[in-house]
Amino acid sequence: MSPPVVRPGTAAPATPVSTPADLPPATLPALPDDHFTTTGYRAAFDGGPRGNVALVAGHEVTLSERGNGREPSFIAEAGKPLTVVVDPGMFDRAARVDVKIRFGDEVRSARLFDGEVDRRTGARVFSPGVIDVPDGAHGTARLTFEVTDQDGGVDTQWSGPHQDVVIAPQGGGQVTLGEDFSLGTAGEIRAGETLQVGADIDRLRALLGASVSSATLFVSINGDAPKAMPLAVDVDGDGAADGTMVANLPLPHDAQNVAMWVKVEGEGRTAWDSNYGNNFTFEVGLTRPDADPQWKRYLLSTPSFPGLNEDNFVAVGPFDGGYNCIAWSVGVRDEWVWPGERVPAFDALYQKNGYAPQDDLDTSPEPGVQKVALFGFPSGAVTHAAVQDDKGRWMSKLGTEPLIRHEDAKAVEGPSYGQLIKVYRRRLEA
Repeated sequence: MSPPVVRPGTAAPATPVSTPADLPPATLPALPDDHFTTTGYRAAFDGGPRGNVALVAGHEVTLSERGNGREPSFIAEAGKPLTVVVDPGMFDRAARVDVKIRFGDEVRSARLFDGEVDRRTGARVFSPGVIDVPDGAHGTARLTFEVTDQDGGVDTQWSGPHQDVVIAPQGGGQVTLGEDFSLGTAGEIRAGETLQVGADIDRLRALLGASVSSATLFVSINGDAPKAMPLAVDVDGDGAADGTMVANLPLPHDAQNVAMWVKVEGEGRTAWDSNYGNNFTFEVGLTRPDADPQWKRYLLSTPSFPGLNEDNFVAVGPFDGGYNCIAWSVGVRDEWVWPGERVPAFDALYQKNGYAPQDDLDTSPEPGVQKVALFGFPSGAVTHAAVQDDKGRWMSKLGTEPLIRHEDAKAVEGPSYGQLIKVYRRRLEA
């Protein structure tokens, strides 16, 4: 896993000199000068696109509008409530509806409908279901609906992985914009976890040249359109502000990099804290092993990889059609790389990336050496490549399927990828 990369600028002057680079900021209404924080999350099944929002000081901050069918559509945070809202039309013949979420071995539920009908309109009355996410929750939680019909029959409804929820655990990485215009990090910035961002109020006041009434954090993940989140005043046990404004940002499983900047307002003035327009940019590390148990379950269920078993690999990235195994092997995560169908095309590609072919198929780790294992069929067709990490383990992006780490390079041999046919090597800089 790559460590967080910090690209700080020099100390910012007392007056703003730049606006965010490349990405135009979103807008939020003016926020009250008050103590507030992210209070929870909402998962909407209400007739529109499945959406996920964070609830911050009465404002709804959109986190995702995903629904590719293979990845969870929703994000929540350990220790914070998740509110589930549904369209009554989803349950036309129901006498009772409950939402249930499984966190590991624990199931928590909330009532959405108990048969109540509005006497004036005759409409059935559905209520939001609020489920408190356990403090220690992490990974993916299964969200289902338990529907009881008029005859007392019970049916559990789950329409696929897109109905599930990614739970960002408590803790995670931290980014701090310091009073002396320093930029600091702590912990690990990982996909699938929470990133806490803090900005010193004195820093923001100096940028603005006035009292701060509100501050908004703008965040772009993987270069996507920015999301806006209010920075909340952090308070101590006596209720007094401790000089820091914070926001908790759940990072999706497919996060690779994050760019951020801050908009500060007060006394009719506006200022930007944006690293002179370059924004504050960080690389995001891979998820924790098997952060979503569904990745491993899927790969174990397919006949494509008979060499994989419960104990010899872990999944460290989600289903993703944006890059493939060859791209991963040369350090690319934002495009599909395939130089040709035969070995000579791959020889040329790896030569450009500093690799030379070995005379044998030795895949054992060697100090100061990185290897790439190439797979294919006797016909000469190339199918796959795996690359060694810094601990001698192998990493394979399985087409559009998850990214995995496996101890034995040959664990991915089988009907899909054939056999190991070539090994490349390069010297690593000391």
